[in-house]
Amino acid sequence: MDKMRAAALAIAVTAWGAVGLQSALSTLAPMTGNGGLPGLIGLFGYFTIWSNVLVALVMTAIARHGLDAGWLSRRGTVAALSVYIIIVGAVYNLILASQWHPVGLHKLGDTLLHTVTPLAVPLFWLALVPHGGLRAGQALAWLGFPAGYLGFAMARGALTGKYACPFLDLTKLDGATVTRNIVLLFALFVVLALAVIALDRGLGRLSRQTRIQPGE
Repeated sequence: MDKMRAAALAIAVTAWGAVGLQSALSTLAPMTGNGGLPGLIGLFGYFTIWSNVLVALVMTAIARHGLDAGWLSRRGTVAALSVYIIIVGAVYNLILASQWHPVGLHKLGDTLLHTVTPLAVPLFWLALVPHGGLRAGQALAWLGFPAGYLGFAMARGALTGKYACPFLDLTKLDGATVTRNIVLLFALFVVLALAVIALDRGLGRLSRQTRIQPGE
């Protein structure tokens, strides 16, 4: 197994393990709210879980078949995944982490989901994925995944009165404030996506230049 596939396997095992651990804890030993099936369903109301499941699927595909062997393992998919998981880590650690204090296995799951995979995936993309070829227009296409999550999260909140993120909570915030928060969040996705695409293009040019020998 080459270096890329070995690294992908390590990240896949970490992500699957983190999601599995958090699912078990939410079902059997919740820190807040109800356990059992409601706890498990509630867990999947978080963008963190959606993103880490996607990390696990993408990295499993790369570990099994290599890069660009299918849609899940495309270079663009890995770049988009980096955007999603960076935002997971940033939003959680900068905004949400102070609102609860997990201990024991809950702390382990929290760290894997919000710190380990948000660091591992961008490093994997930077160090092991060939660069060049991404286009600015892809930034908008990458919004499909968070838009799908947002639709699910808001529908779930409207039905249950429970919102995963306080800045989306229509039981505590007015509609205008929630709308503003959504616009700002999607603007963050676009800005980060454009930054990743620009970095990819720059790294691609640098890689091509280093392959050209003087005098050729």
